[in-house]
Amino acid sequence: ADELNSHHVVVRVEKTCLSRSAVLLEELFKLAATYAKKVALEASRVALPELESQVSDFLGGVFKYAFSPEPGFRTSDLLELAFSHLGQLAAVKLVCFTRDGRATRVTEGSGVNVFAIIRELLGRGYDGLFIIDYEPRGLFLPPSSVREDFKLLSQYVSSIFSARTQ
Repeated sequence: ADELNSHHVVVRVEKTCLSRSAVLLEELFKLAATYAKKVALEASRVALPELESQVSDFLGGVFKYAFSPEPGFRTSDLLELAFSHLGQLAAVKLVCFTRDGRATRVTEGSGVNVFAIIRELLGRGYDGLFIIDYEPRGLFLPPSSVREDFKLLSQYVSSIFSARTQ
């Protein structure tokens, strides 16, 4: 995080690791607090309740949440997760999926409308990060394609803010 001058680190927490994560979370908390970083914990919808019970005492200062669409998610699924944790939400990962569950660009996917997600979250006061999340999902693109998607999403966010100031 220091090398990138970032204030946040997103850590994926798998359900299979939750049984032994209490000690790891405490160590991660100490490390992040020492370096003045925020840790956004990302868990699947299935693993989230158990993660919530383990980190409830740590939330707010160092630990926050990150959410990402999963194959089969609809726009409403991701928004429901985000709205129910809005005060503790630090990052929303953006990726779409084909009908057979393969990751695809945010401009080409189905199931999740990233433009609606951005509009709704910003409309509710969300001031966290939006992260284009292709490679961890197995989608490897040339940098120019990722840059195109970033530029499109940036223009969309700018248009939302421009409309609010008029």
